[in-house]
Amino acid sequence: MGKVQAIKAGLNLFRTRTVSVSSKRLFSFAQRHKFKTSGGGLSEDGLILTHLSYHPPRNGFIDTARSGAGMSRDSVHFAVNHGVQAHVGGAWNSCDYAVLMPMSSARQTVGNKFAGGIAADFYSKGKVKIPKGSVIVRRSASIPEGKYRISDASKIKEFKELHGVMVIETSSMDMVSDVNNIIRRLGYKVKSGGFTWGDSLHDFNLFNSFLRANGMKPMMHTYTPNGKIEVLIEHLQVRAKKLSDWTVKDKMGEVIFDYRQEYLQSLKYIEKFANETGFPKDFDTKQLAEIIRTSATPQEAMKLIEAKFKIIKSMNVLQSEASELELLQGFRMLVGGSKSAQISDNLVCEFLRKPNKTRLQKIQKAPVALETVPEQLMVQNPALRSSVTEIAGQYGLKLDNTVANRLYELG
Repeated sequence: MGKVQAIKAGLNLFRTRTVSVSSKRLFSFAQRHKFKTSGGGLSEDGLILTHLSYHPPRNGFIDTARSGAGMSRDSVHFAVNHGVQAHVGGAWNSCDYAVLMPMSSARQTVGNKFAGGIAADFYSKGKVKIPKGSVIVRRSASIPEGKYRISDASKIKEFKELHGVMVIETSSMDMVSDVNNIIRRLGYKVKSGGFTWGDSLHDFNLFNSFLRANGMKPMMHTYTPNGKIEVLIEHLQVRAKKLSDWTVKDKMGEVIFDYRQEYLQSLKYIEKFANETGFPKDFDTKQLAEIIRTSATPQEAMKLIEAKFKIIKSMNVLQSEASELELLQGFRMLVGGSKSAQISDNLVCEFLRKPNKTRLQKIQKAPVALETVPEQLMVQNPALRSSVTEIAGQYGLKLDNTVANRLYELG
């Protein structure tokens, strides 16, 4: 009887079939996966990676943003056991594709290099080969509402390189909800949530322990040296579109701010930060600094960087619509060039080493980019003024709002 069931299961891999979205039953090719071990730790068998995108996998791989679209980012990002939730970086509900990969298979596949991260943003170094046992979800208007169509990926021209991989098609307009539903029907536990994974510091700590035990680092990509350099390059890209000079001037022609000096100072900080955290960087910060230092304009610098790193597109094109003040605030917050942002970086690194409620509360009150909060805004908002004053005093920060005020006036 066991052999008959095995043969039937094998035949199912090659048969297209339609199932109900609302069914609570597992898919015929799925099995239950234990989220935790008998000892209370995370079981790798119970972890599944999800990657949502508007682009299909290519030649059996998920491309990095750099290799696939010519952006600065050279990594692939996943949420663990859930479809990625919307945050300040964007929303993914309307994506056309999702790739779901068992953690153990993905890590053991030759060529895949996972660096670490957190459960809401687990990432690779370089592109990722899709392993057997994975599932590709794609949107298709031809699927009846409330149904999934399941097929063998290798029988579909678009995915012919993928053997042992299933394709699940849906007409739903909410890919995140579909991904969470499919995770359940694959036999995994859904653990949605933001920064702390299911809003549980206990599970957040378990995931960090899992990473360390397997040679990976629990550091959010935004705070890594690579993440900071990406933001710097994207910011320079916007500057090259908006400015023909390195400086921002007021209506009288007086220089308010020099972005060349800001970038050079930030690159020094990134180099120091990389040495202190022991986190590798794929960009040559000294070479970037030399390009910025010797280029007559932001446009010239960007052309040289594009030629060196093959970067042709910004990660966030909407950023170019932001005001000068918003651009500077976002830059200092993410890159860490200012004193207040450096303090925030230290708090985050401390939290990732040993997460607890006290450290989380410190992050929530971190002095992020306080030097660029205009005095006019604080006057208009007494609660903001009180908060800024409290945080600045707590960390011994002396605020100089001159630059922020001038940029704020420019709009």
